[in-house]
Order: sequence, then structure tokens, then C-alpha cells
Amino acid sequence: MTKKTDEVLPPGVLSRTQKNILLGLQIAVAVVFVLYGAASLRGNKNIVDIYNVARLGDGVRIGSAIVGFIGAALIVIPRTAFIGGIVLALVALEYVLLALRVHQTPMLYFILLWAAATIAWFRKPDTKANQ
Repeated sequence: MTKKTDEVLPPGVLSRTQKNILLGLQIAVAVVFVLYGAASLRGNKNIVDIYNVARLGDGVRIGSAIVGFIGAALIVIPRTAFIGGIVLALVALEYVLLALRVHQTPMLYFILLWAAATIAWFRKPDTKANQ
């Protein structure tokens, strides 16, 4: 008798390894947004200069950082990971547009946008991946 090691999962159901990879991605994205938000709230010169060149005030910078903190908190909680992914994808989209406006490369922000959107996709409520 052979031991069955490879089970075929129905569509929409993630394996344990896939769930662990997704959880690692959620934690990594949350850490990045918390660090970037903390630097923004501290008044990091580079971040402040970007917002000044784009002619956006401190209110937008601080608001983006706070929304990033909220999204980072939501993305690590399994029941709210979908909403957190959407919130962080929107914040990352704002960073992409901001980088384009000040003529900087937005590659890091595109990667964050992709990661947050991927988390939202796999954590959407109608899939069996959350079970």
C-alpha cells in the first residue's frame, strides 16, 4: 500500500503551504506599511520633500500614514484581511501616483500594490481559502 501524499484540492481551497505563504506575505506587507508610515509621521526629510514637490500638504502625508497603519492592522487579522488588502492597495496606488508625479521610479510601490491586491484576492470572503 502506498501512502497518498498529493491530494487534489477543489478550486478556491488553499493548501496549508499556500496559506502559510499568504500569511507570510500579509505580515511582510504590514511591516513595510508600518515602517513607511512611521517614517512619514516622524517627518523623514525624503518623504516630506516628495509631498512638498507634489504640492501636497502635511495633512495628506499624515493621513496616508494613518490609513496605512489601519490597513496594516486589518491585513494581519484573518477576518479583515480582505478589507486590509483593499485599503493598502489603495494607499500603494496613491504612492505610485505620487512617485509618478514627482518623476521618481514607482517600482517598489507597484510591488506593494501587487502584494496587497494579491492578499485581497485570496482573502475575499466568497472563497474557501479562509476556512
